Amino acid sequence: MILEIRDEVLKQLKTNYALVRDEDGEVLCLLWRDDNWYYALFMEHYNLTKDNVDELLNKCSWLAFIPVVDEKAKEQYKKELAKAEAITREQVDKL
Repeated sequence: MILEIRDEVLKQLKTNYALVRDEDGEVLCLLWRDDNWYYALFMEHYNLTKDNVDELLNKCSWLAFIPVVDEKAKEQYKKELAKAEAITREQVDKL
């Protein structure tokens, strides 16, 4: 992976997960970070250094960013879903 792209990927890991795949499309891992560590989820959970993540991204030919949803966003979604469900039930009851 090109250095500039890899650096941008590392920045994005603060707010997104990255699904890392190899050139055959096989999933290598799910990658994310917090304030202290980088993490990769294979079959188990591993703490990684930045160098480990660099090595991993060098093997990557494809990845997808997955937005991290915090608890406030989840609650907002649940409220919106409940509103939509109530409207739908009301419409069905009128039929």
